[in-house]
Amino acid sequence: MFSLIAFLVSTVRLSLQAGAAADRGDIDGNIPSVSVIITKADDVEIKPLLTASETDPWKRELFGRLDNMRQKCGALCSINDMDAYDRWQKSSRGTTAADTIYDSHGAETTAATRTAKVPFQVPVDCDALFRDMTEIDAGDLSMPAVPPEELVPFYTLGGAIPLKIGKRYQNAYLGQKALTNKWTKQDVDARVAQARKGQLDSSYGVAKATKIRQQMIDSSIDWNGKSVLVVGSERPWLEALALSVGFANVTTLEYGAIESTHPQIHTMTPSTFRDRYLNNTLEKFDAVLSHSSLEHSGLGRYGDALNPWGDILSLARCWCTSKPDAVLMLGLPSCETDKVEWNAHRCYANVRWPLVTANWSPLVPDMNYSFVLPKGQLMRGGEFHFFRKIN
Repeated sequence: MFSLIAFLVSTVRLSLQAGAAADRGDIDGNIPSVSVIITKADDVEIKPLLTASETDPWKRELFGRLDNMRQKCGALCSINDMDAYDRWQKSSRGTTAADTIYDSHGAETTAATRTAKVPFQVPVDCDALFRDMTEIDAGDLSMPAVPPEELVPFYTLGGAIPLKIGKRYQNAYLGQKALTNKWTKQDVDARVAQARKGQLDSSYGVAKATKIRQQMIDSSIDWNGKSVLVVGSERPWLEALALSVGFANVTTLEYGAIESTHPQIHTMTPSTFRDRYLNNTLEKFDAVLSHSSLEHSGLGRYGDALNPWGDILSLARCWCTSKPDAVLMLGLPSCETDKVEWNAHRCYANVRWPLVTANWSPLVPDMNYSFVLPKGQLMRGGEFHFFRKIN
């Protein structure tokens, strides 16, 4: 399983019965009022998903929760079609509305193939993300085989990103222990030694781990004595890579409980992470490290509630908990063009990559977010890309 779903499920509200309907399930408990007041976020009017005519209890709970979240989310949840996407690109560049977006070869782009020339810069209210937007952390065991039609425009940026319905995955282990729930010093130290010899096995093989470690070394960044937040981890191969290049302290964020006896590795569930942020006892991290985790956020596969902005909000929380000059090392599935493969994962290309990494700037100057792969290829697990925090 590609762990940690977007920091979701820190205070999971699972009121579904085990015998939920096969394709989505019904939810018991309090239904939010339909009189949700929606204001404007960044000059884009937000129309409520929940209407007085909606009779489906599951949709009423889901839509009411998303409406409440969007009301407090601001710009992060307002980029829902290519017009808004282009406005924020131009705003980030400080250019006029008359500007045209060009690809890396100087040709005018279409919505499906455009390449961002500069990082998205979007306002983030960190306190709201942790304190007020509890809807981000909702859980739901229905794991729908098909998303509600009302949410499809938000998952696809108004139809610009294809949505493909495939196998229905059901991999929830909310509130359970992680798959490998005890990390001993002996085991971790053995993995660190393997990493230094190019022999460490990752969830994607030895070659993947070796390549990622070499990328960390080739970055010419001094990792010695630094702290890193690892987002999503089944077994400590990313943690071993981090220690092998000099990181002094590793904090793993995973919604399955993990017991670490290694003095340099500390583990947290999302609820603990959130509480420590709110009571000012959470350290700020020098780096954030995540591989094949965020692409699942908000698709429901792992028992998280549906949330079209799940990946964006997850990385925004990383931004909030990192130091001003922090480095993001991020691996996501990459495809020739952006797509959502329901309910497995998102696949990222020239549209979604810049959006999910809002407020982070590529460390490779000529990268230009050109993460497109040759036709027909899928980069399973993704290549690692390095970014610097924009403050």
